[in-house]
Parts: sequence; structure tokens; C-alpha cells
Amino acid sequence: HSLQSNETVVHGFESPGSYQITLHYAGGSTAAASALAASAKRCEQFLRLRCRNSLRTLAAATGEVMTWWNNRQGRKMTSWGSVPNNLTMCSCGYLRTCSQPNYLCNCDGSTNDWAEDSGYIGDASMLPVLSVQVGDTGNLNEFAAVLVGPLVCWH
Repeated sequence: HSLQSNETVVHGFESPGSYQITLHYAGGSTAAASALAASAKRCEQFLRLRCRNSLRTLAAATGEVMTWWNNRQGRKMTSWGSVPNNLTMCSCGYLRTCSQPNYLCNCDGSTNDWAEDSGYIGDASMLPVLSVQVGDTGNLNEFAAVLVGPLVCWH
């Protein structure tokens, strides 16, 4: 896809998912990338969110998701990285290794230091990632940075 080696920095978008990063796959065909994933034995795609003073979710307060990705059917996915698709959390929450143990994502800590949530999406039926929607970057010191790796499949 068009952004696989570039991190997209987001600032100035406060509402949930108000900034959309749309991925464009080789040949301009999302359908071809979806067919590749559907026919493969295994596929994966790397997804990384770095954040500074920005939340991925509004955590325990409301559980409202601020940043998510959309699967090949255009469905909002709230799992982030190597986590089962039905869960609203990041890899560190699933493994209980987040920098702040009471959060389900490192980016839910909303600290002045850069934090990161990342991992591989390995469910081929969800791939490729069509877009990532980012929010909670509207205040002066709130930033998010998104990187989506290439779709990699094995036949």
C-alpha cells in the first residue's frame, strides 16, 4: 500500500476517528488485496500507534474508542495488534504488560512521553487494513503517529 514505509503524524483532530488515513494498495485495487488475503494460507499486517498526551480509548471512564482501524469489509475494529478481533484492547492489555497496569493500551495513559501500541493482525479474514481513524489529537500537546505495514501472505 501507499503508506507502508511512512508514519503518519496526526494533530488537530479531537472527535473520535475524525482523521482518516486511507490506504491505497498496489494497482489501486483493494479488491485484489482482499482476494489475496482470502486465498492465502496465512496473512499478517503490522499496525503501530504512537501517542503523546492522546488516548486510544477513553479507558475505564466511558470505553469510547478514539482510534481504530477498518477491516476489508469496512467494519470498525477496536482490537489493536496481536489481539482477538472481538476485544477492545491492545496487545499489552491482552498480555497484561502495559506500562500502566490499569489500562488496556499503553496509549491510554495519556502521558507527555511518547507511548506505543503495536502488533500484527493475523486474521486473514479481516485483512487488508482499509483505513485507520484517529481522534483525541485536538489539543496543543496531543499527537498520534500511525504506521501500517505491508500485507504479507503465504500460499
